[in-house]
Amino acid sequence: MSGETPVETSRKTARTKADWFSAAEDVLVAEGVEAIRIDHLCQQLDVTKGSFYWHFSNRAAFLSAFLADWRERTTLNVIEMLSQQERDPETRLVRLLSLPDRPKAPKAAQVEQSLRAWARTDAKAREALADVDQRRLTFFREIFAELGFAADEAERQARLAYMLMLGDTVLRSTTKDASVRCQPPSPAPSPDPRPCPRSRHASMLSSRSAYRRKSRAYRSRPCLRANIPLPRPTPSSIDPTHP
Repeated sequence: MSGETPVETSRKTARTKADWFSAAEDVLVAEGVEAIRIDHLCQQLDVTKGSFYWHFSNRAAFLSAFLADWRERTTLNVIEMLSQQERDPETRLVRLLSLPDRPKAPKAAQVEQSLRAWARTDAKAREALADVDQRRLTFFREIFAELGFAADEAERQARLAYMLMLGDTVLRSTTKDASVRCQPPSPAPSPDPRPCPRSRHASMLSSRSAYRRKSRAYRSRPCLRANIPLPRPTPSSIDPTHP
C-alpha cells in the first residue's frame, strides 16, 4: 500500500548502509559510476530492492550519501584522529605521509582515482572532491605553520606534501621499494675520523698539482720573463720588530 515504509527483505541477511557503500566502491572501481545502479548493487549484495529502499529513497540520494560517507571516512575522521592522538606537529606530519603504507591504502587509492574520474563529468562529485582537497591542504598547512614556517612558505610546503602523498599513493602499486617512500630519512653514519691511505695519497697529489700550478703562474710573471731582478727582502720586511 502507498505510504508504507519499505520492508527490508534479504535472501541471506540484512545489509547496512556501509555494505551498500562498500559494494558501490567495488562497482565504481571496476565498471565506473554508470554501473552503480540499484539492480546491479542488489545483485552484488544478493538482496532484493526492498533492502535498498529501506535505506535510500532513490539512486540520486544514494550517490549523495555515498560521497558524504567517503568524505567523512577518508578525510574528516583522519584529521580528527591525528589531531587528537598526535600533539607534536612533526610526528603528525610523519604519520600523515605514512598513510599510503596502510594495508587498505591500495583499494582506497583506486576508489579515489575513480572518484576523480567521476568528478570530471559530475558537479556533485567535483564539489565533494574540492572540499576534500581543501580540508587536506588546510591540515597540512596548519602542521607546517606549527613547525615555524611563514604563511606563504607553509602554503607551498603544504601543496608539495599533499602532492607527494597523492603521487606516492598512485605510484605505489607499480613501483618498487614502496616501503621507503614518505619516510623520515635515517641519520647518516658518522664519518671515520682516520683518513684512509688512498685519501692521504690523493691529498698529496692534489697538493703537488696545486704547487706546480702556482709555480708556473709565478714563473710566468712579466718581471721574471724580462729578467728584471726582484727586490731583495730587507730585515725590516722580515722582522716587524727590527728598527
